Amino acid sequence: MKRPRPLRDLWHARSGAVLVEHLIVFVPTMFFCLATLQTLLLCAGDLVIRRAASAAARAAVVVLPDDPRRFGGVPLHQYQGARAAAVVKATKMILAADPHFALEGVSVSITGVRNGAPLTATVKARYQCFASFVNLVCGGSSRELTGTWTQVYQGADYAYE
Repeated sequence: MKRPRPLRDLWHARSGAVLVEHLIVFVPTMFFCLATLQTLLLCAGDLVIRRAASAAARAAVVVLPDDPRRFGGVPLHQYQGARAAAVVKATKMILAADPHFALEGVSVSITGVRNGAPLTATVKARYQCFASFVNLVCGGSSRELTGTWTQVYQGADYAYE
């Protein structure tokens, strides 16, 4: 039967040093890896939101000058009603590609609806971060991302019958 070591002998023991050193190194290394991953995912989310803004602008350019009968009588060049719903649907289809986006709070605004003028689409959506304990990168459990896209609006100059 072994006798227990006295406390003064444990102070100089080296048997647990590797475990303690491993913990000291592992925690900051893991935090750095998770922070890097979260940064990369946020960059990917930024690309997705910009692509969604591009899709919103392209959908607006197609939908706003289209026949009013297809959109419940909403007048031409008006971003409202069924026309706005079609643009938002096109935007959400792009955002659905990234599971971190919450689709229920998506905001799409369209400005500059005049022939030959630049049309600007702005999309705002809530991005859910995967690890809320890496707050240095995301700033909490979620973050609002904004994407903007501008292109020329070339609406129809003719009347539908």
